[in-house]
Formats: sequence, C-alpha cells, structure tokens
Amino acid sequence: MKNSAIFFISATSVLSIFLYNKYPSSVTPHSPPNNLITVYQDIVDNEPDYYISDPIVGMVHKPHAMREYDWPEHPNKKFQSKTNNLGFREDHDTEITKPTDVFRVLVTGDSHIDGVINNKESFPNQLEFIMNSSSGKKNEIINAGAGYYSPRAYEAVIRKYSTLSPNLFIAVIYTGNDFLDTTHFLEMSEPVARPPDYYERLEKAYALNSALVGQTLNQFFYFKNFPDMREKVINSIVESMANAAAQCTKIKSEFIVVMLPTKLDAGQHNLDKITAAIAALELDQSDFESNRQMSREICDQLHAQNIKCWNSQEALNDSKQEYFWEQDYHLNILGHKTLANGFFKKYKSNLQKPSSE
Repeated sequence: MKNSAIFFISATSVLSIFLYNKYPSSVTPHSPPNNLITVYQDIVDNEPDYYISDPIVGMVHKPHAMREYDWPEHPNKKFQSKTNNLGFREDHDTEITKPTDVFRVLVTGDSHIDGVINNKESFPNQLEFIMNSSSGKKNEIINAGAGYYSPRAYEAVIRKYSTLSPNLFIAVIYTGNDFLDTTHFLEMSEPVARPPDYYERLEKAYALNSALVGQTLNQFFYFKNFPDMREKVINSIVESMANAAAQCTKIKSEFIVVMLPTKLDAGQHNLDKITAAIAALELDQSDFESNRQMSREICDQLHAQNIKCWNSQEALNDSKQEYFWEQDYHLNILGHKTLANGFFKKYKSNLQKPSSE
C-alpha cells in the first residue's frame, strides 16, 4: 500500500481524534473510562491494512503489514513502514521466548517512535546498533510503538508483552499531543464544553499549518482554554506510568520514561511557517512554557516515586540542527539517531547489565 502526505493518519481519524479531540462515532461521554478498545475502534475500522483490535492495548499493528510513503525530505524520497510476525516495527521476526544470552529492551510510544522512517532508522533500532557496537554482547531492542498511542496505551503495552521478558521497558511520552490524548479518556466520563468558536479557530489554524496544529498547537490551545485540566492530566499520566512500573517490577524489568520535546522546543524551526497559526489561536510564550512545565511536573512526580524519567531535550539541543521533518513535525532520521545516542549516554550503566538480571 502506497501513501503520501500524512503518516499513519487517515483524514477521518485526524479530525475526530487529534485535531478536535471529539469523541469518535463509537464513543460517547457515557462509555466506560479507560476503555482502549472503544477509543481505538474507529482507527481499526478505518485502517484495517495496518491496525487490528487488541483486548489489552485496544489496538496493535497488524502482523506482516507494509506501507510505503512518498517522502521528499527523506534521502531516498520515500520510506517503508513494515511490521514483523508480532506486529512490531522490525525487519526481523521476534521470538516470544527470550534467548538466554540476549539483553532485551521493549520500547513503546506514539507515531514518533513508531517512526516516519524505515525500521532500521528508528530510535529503538538505532539504540540496538549502538549497544551492539559498544558492548560486544547480544542486545535486542523491540519497537512496540504505534501511531495514535497515548500514555494509557503505554501502560497496557507492558502488560500485553510481559511474556517477552524484557530486561528494560522504555515508554516515550511525546509532549506535543500525548497530554491532549489523555484528556480524551478523562472526558469520556467528564466532558468539557468548548466555547462556541473553539473548533472554528482550530480549523483556521489547521488550514495555515496542519502539521504544527496536530503535533503541538491543538494541545496548547486546549490547555489555554481549560487550565483546570492540567493537573488532572498530569495525575493521570503519572498514574499510568506508575502502573507500568509496577508491572515491570512483577516481571523483574527496569522501567524508564522518556519525555520527547516538540519541534518548537528542539533544534531549528522556520518561524515564518508557524507565526500565523500561533496567532490564529492567540497563543503566546506563556502557553508554550505551560506545556514545558507540565512535562517537568510529570518527571518530578515520577522521580518522587523512584521511577526514572529523562527529558530528552538535553540531547536534542543543537539549535542549528533539524531533528523533525518539516513536512509533518515528526522525528526525522537525525532526531531518532540523536535520541538513541543521548539515551545510551544517559543510561549506559542500565543497558550493560547481564541479561540474566
């Protein structure tokens, strides 16, 4: 299947879930909270070539799926999204039983980790290359990320794949829309009424820069209008990560949370392409800082519970580099590679323990 323009996102799903944060047609405010199956059903229905329903995570990648995307910014002008026998973004099949001499890492995240790149260019695969090159030991880093995932799904991923016996589980929280995705679950039981012009203004901004709105501004605009939701979202994400940590403890796996910054916070970006959309939503620096503060508070609360949390902006810190595609604001090849190098540098000792631990 060949695609262009928007990665992993059908127009219907973008408008119903990410752009407006409305309920999909199968979801009402009276649906049971935390029901991942209900939340993701529209995506499974609209993209059956790539996603299948799952009783634990709500949805996962379909095994042995393949999509090809035209991508002018990519060195090859295109890339492939290919899944293996278990639906992971890997070129090789994954054995359920972990070999005794292998240090296995399971990574999850949303479309940034799933990757708008070839499998071998992703953060998990780049990390595997670095680890195997530096240690001389056998390391297997599995990419269990998927477009549309949120912190609620990350918690479910480690429950679903505990039988893989990972030595380490990494959950990457994208700070540009994972907070907003969390409100989708919270509003299933307590919906928030939008101002009359809310969606009209989003539509205007979306027409000016759809990538910017989908990957950052929609979230900023939401919390500008509903500041009381910030604390609820922080608490919900911390709870999800604490649940993931508890599951990791059960299976004797380490757990690390990574906070992934937005294109606006990391590296180079073209101001001429973003000012109009920002103005359309009447956002200012305080809204940007509020988003950063939410990230810091999540990490602080996780640290207080002895859960490792890394703000990866410290690695994606060169203002002269472009770590995200200009086309859709997802991590590009350099971004994935830099993230992998930064993670390895930060947690080298955690990545070099014997596989039996």
